[in-house]
Amino acid sequence: IIDACTFENNTVATDQVLLFACANGKILNSNFTGNTAAEGTVTITGSNNLVDNCNFTKNTAYGAGALRSNQNVTISDSRFVANSAQTAAGAVLLASTGLIDGCRFENNTADDGAAIYTENEKVTVQGSEFIKNNATGNGAVYFASNQGVIANSNFTNNQALKGGAVYSTGKNVNITYSNFTQNHAGNEGGAVYLIGESSIISFSDFINNT
Repeated sequence: IIDACTFENNTVATDQVLLFACANGKILNSNFTGNTAAEGTVTITGSNNLVDNCNFTKNTAYGAGALRSNQNVTISDSRFVANSAQTAAGAVLLASTGLIDGCRFENNTADDGAAIYTENEKVTVQGSEFIKNNATGNGAVYFASNQGVIANSNFTNNQALKGGAVYSTGKNVNITYSNFTQNHAGNEGGAVYLIGESSIISFSDFINNT
């Protein structure tokens, strides 16, 4: 367990600031600020871990500016502000199954997936806020995985080349009970751009997207 710790202004040229390799572990009530890493300020390689009530602010990496998880993980009640990646995942990259619940993503930047980028497995995002995230490529949230779910979430003033709020190449994506307001795409899909098969959008509001 990591609880009530601060990681600030650390620099690692080839790896990550914190490698969390245990299973069934917890990162709680901690702050990660101004760190620079090659791949994720925090990288989780063990399974069934929890990140709860943490703040990730102004961290930078080549990929996954704040956090990368290679195994199933739950991220809850945490805030990701002004993190950046040169490639994908300005804040969070999930390479396996995951749940993001009650989190806030604001002013994060990347090429693809300014806030979140997912690979390979089912990821659920619920009860979360996405505000002013900016992708030079595609999506504040980028689903490269199948069976992605977005529920009860709000997307406001996000920007990308395609899919200002959400961009998905995965199949069977479900977006429900969510709000999309004043998001912008430079090319296509001001709010949402879906190219995977069998995706569903329901009970959601789209207002002033361009």
